Amino acid sequence: MLSTARRTVSRPIELADIRLESPPITRSIPLDVLCLSTALDKRTAADPSRSHAQGTWRSESQGASSEVTGEGRDRTGNRAFLHNLAAICTIGTDDDPQANKVMAVTGTVNVRSTLIEELTFATNERISTGGPSTTASVPQTTRIVPQVSQGKVLITKWSSSSLFVDVNAHVRDVVSILVYFRSVQDDQIWLAQLPSFRTFITLRSRFKLQSRLKLFQEQWGHHPFKFLQVVRNLHFEAAEIVLEAPVADTTFYKTYPRLFKLSNRQRIATINASNITDWGSIFQDLWSSLQAGLIEVFKAVPRSQTGFPPSRGRVPSRIPQPSTAHPSTTFTIKNRVTTLVNVLGLLRLLQPILHHILLLEIYENPIEQALIAQARRHITNHSPSPLGQFYARFNTITGWYAAANEVAEHFRNAVDPRVTFHMLAGHAGPPQAITMVDTERIRELIPSSVNLPPRQQFFDRVRTASVHAEAALMCHVLQRVDSSEYEFIFGVGRKCCAMCWFFHEECVDLVPDTSLNTRSTHETFYPWPPPHGTPEYTVHRLRMHLIDVLLGRTVRSTSQLSSGPEMPPHLHSSSLLA
Repeated sequence: MLSTARRTVSRPIELADIRLESPPITRSIPLDVLCLSTALDKRTAADPSRSHAQGTWRSESQGASSEVTGEGRDRTGNRAFLHNLAAICTIGTDDDPQANKVMAVTGTVNVRSTLIEELTFATNERISTGGPSTTASVPQTTRIVPQVSQGKVLITKWSSSSLFVDVNAHVRDVVSILVYFRSVQDDQIWLAQLPSFRTFITLRSRFKLQSRLKLFQEQWGHHPFKFLQVVRNLHFEAAEIVLEAPVADTTFYKTYPRLFKLSNRQRIATINASNITDWGSIFQDLWSSLQAGLIEVFKAVPRSQTGFPPSRGRVPSRIPQPSTAHPSTTFTIKNRVTTLVNVLGLLRLLQPILHHILLLEIYENPIEQALIAQARRHITNHSPSPLGQFYARFNTITGWYAAANEVAEHFRNAVDPRVTFHMLAGHAGPPQAITMVDTERIRELIPSSVNLPPRQQFFDRVRTASVHAEAALMCHVLQRVDSSEYEFIFGVGRKCCAMCWFFHEECVDLVPDTSLNTRSTHETFYPWPPPHGTPEYTVHRLRMHLIDVLLGRTVRSTSQLSSGPEMPPHLHSSSLLA
């Protein structure tokens, strides 16, 4: 979904290739983390498409997804799962009905000797705390306390739950269900209730999608692609766009033979002045099919639940029909191929084509003027242009497809939805001296194929490095803890990741002498003292993880919480919720 696909290497690299034979746990391991973080920073700086936190958590201005494979999946899948649930399900608030980007931090607090699960929700809006000359900011938060009893009611009586909920209510409901699952001692009980949870999520997420379409059409009309008709008969340079993912069913391509061609096993779309009207018709037809598919989903849902009147509509025969009009308690993952999924997949696939058309360099380009004239509501100032606003809102809608992919994948793999992430306080320790010997030793662990700066430069950089708080927190995430200890999940907003914010708060409150500064959009600090109580084994795991990142073995992921993720590497409509 993010534009940076997984990095490949010439051959699979096993752990034995870097000759790490269970090294003894020593005090030098935190120094290794510093060295590896610096090396990672150097490597990603050379490639603008890779972020500083590649392999741990990434922040992007558009969209979000989480994909972790191998040994790390069972430890981070719960968090990624919850992020995507929020991405496809949250409706928004009165102030921000779109709810494009949200972040959530949950934890346990000790109230009268009773541990209570709580969740802090924050939109992407920030409040400046230091005046106009500073970049310091704090999140706007609303505390939510999930309840086990409420989670049990929701999972057992999902059909009577309200669909029209805002961000806070939805996230509270989801976390309440997860907390309820965790409270059940018999695994067979909550595993048997997972189908009901899937149905609950499916219905709410589709309602959110319908709400998004409704908002989009209130802005641009029921025929939002009508403005593309003005491009007809205009002269512009032809273009060919390689589609990044295939469509399993080739019927769509065969329906429009003039628009697609196959070259080196790649499907290529052609755009020129003679077929631009055809492209406009395709987008409008798919949009109408999307509306009809949602009508099929909700025609059995009472108006009191959806907030929308029942509507009649026919699904075009060339689009596969949904096998059921309404999710049932016997919902199974096998029943995935629906009108909704197919149309969203096609719209997501063709999104680069729409982007190209909107940015066409045409003499006296009339597209923007036509879009302004078509708008039913006032164009806001949040976008640099109506074209940009139109594309951003469209991207948010099709982003539901990728997030649903992730959620369906989670269910298919039967990942344990119980939360098991550990929160450790900061530790005030003396700065550890870094020597050339330390940097040389860590260089020996890294294969020569990994480009590192010269030895002296590498040493100098490590001595003055700022270690990303996300990298430091990774060691805590990898450590499973008992239920009696603090547990939390966290998301990352666009302007400041929650992990960095947590470390900022902890360091300021508990370690006043720790040096803090703001670099880019994240809080960073140096030197990195391992938080008090962190097992050396955990820090050792962090070192192994960073080495994996340097070798390109770890799949990227992001903790930004958004409902507008980009296209995943492969679109499989069979893996989506139905």
